Amino acid sequence: MTHNSSIIQLIKNGQFTFYTNAIEKISFFVFFILIARTSSLNEYGNLIAVFTFANILSFFLEFGFGAYLQRESSYKNINNDYSTIIALKIILYIPFQLVCQSYFLLNNYSNAVLVLLISTLIYLFNFNSTLNGVLYGKNLFREAFYSHAFGRTAFIILTIISLFIVKNYVLLIILLFLGGAIHLGTILRYLGNTGIKVTRNDIQFSLLKKILPASLPIGLGTFFAFAYDKIDVLLIREIINSNAVAIYSAGYSLYKLPIILTPVLLVPLFTDISSKLKSSSLIDTALLKKAAVVLLIYAATCIIVLFFLSKIFVTIIYGEKFIDSVDVTKLLAFALPGLFLNNLTGVALNSLGKEKYQFLSTSIGVIINIIANIFLISHMGIYGAVYSTILTETFVFLLQAYFLVVYLKKNKTGLI
Repeated sequence: MTHNSSIIQLIKNGQFTFYTNAIEKISFFVFFILIARTSSLNEYGNLIAVFTFANILSFFLEFGFGAYLQRESSYKNINNDYSTIIALKIILYIPFQLVCQSYFLLNNYSNAVLVLLISTLIYLFNFNSTLNGVLYGKNLFREAFYSHAFGRTAFIILTIISLFIVKNYVLLIILLFLGGAIHLGTILRYLGNTGIKVTRNDIQFSLLKKILPASLPIGLGTFFAFAYDKIDVLLIREIINSNAVAIYSAGYSLYKLPIILTPVLLVPLFTDISSKLKSSSLIDTALLKKAAVVLLIYAATCIIVLFFLSKIFVTIIYGEKFIDSVDVTKLLAFALPGLFLNNLTGVALNSLGKEKYQFLSTSIGVIINIIANIFLISHMGIYGAVYSTILTETFVFLLQAYFLVVYLKKNKTGLI
């Protein structure tokens, strides 16, 4: 990409990122709708809690490897890094599974088989996401989309067939796992075609010592961002009950649906800034400002749509038993500007090699989110979680924006 990159060029390069993200979000959206319609509120709430905890833990154990591989593969051969990361990810599944089982055993949810199935599914998808970083780093956005499409299409076809036989959420989870396995197979094939391969089967600890200092700040920043995004579900279950989790989660899923479009800008932006900084030490601030304006316009549009049409969306998609999710959706929509903009500032900081600032802002955000949730949920119920989300997303954006502005002022010679 040339130095006069524009928003149009980023969107053009990011079209397959959009297709990838769209099929990912839509598949999971449909998946959770089917689960919601085939289970009681209490069952749905418990299942959401298992998915949430497994997701949070898997993000922690990802250690930022996906973003690291995307950045490094954009300008050098990463076969040795790739091999060590793959070996470590496989080994980490064991402690991951043990922690998942222990947590739900201690929290009075004794369905160990279902926890095993869901947590393994989540770990597989997280593993796929890490490998996908290499495809993005190589600008193979088309191949990344195809690998997603094969897996999700298989899931959708199998799900349609299964609905004519039996409506069971356990079967849906198994089918989604099969789709994830197909996705993994296609990613490995595409990586092999580009010369990316496992060169050895053990962990090179000397290499890992070099990788972790670079990847861990990104990973922790992403983990804390994800944690404050999901921790409210676990706190609602602890403070109120699983039914409240179900109501909140339905509204939350509608609120998060618009984020399906943001990777069109953010994923190619990450690669563009990273490669440009490495090759010529230049930072395109004009492009960042244009991206911010586009995201704000998009956020305003989404707020209007969700505020006035949330009742229609909730009743048609989830059914009348989720009617209490309507007001949750309306209020959560006002968190979208902060959400979109802190995604932008986070990507900018990571691509500039300033992961520590992204990590610091999201770690503080987690602390604020947990404190606010505990206090507000106790006094306001699930609406306390809504206000905590708005507060946290806005705070993280403002703090990251401050760090970004300070950094750019100190590096004026490299601005374009």
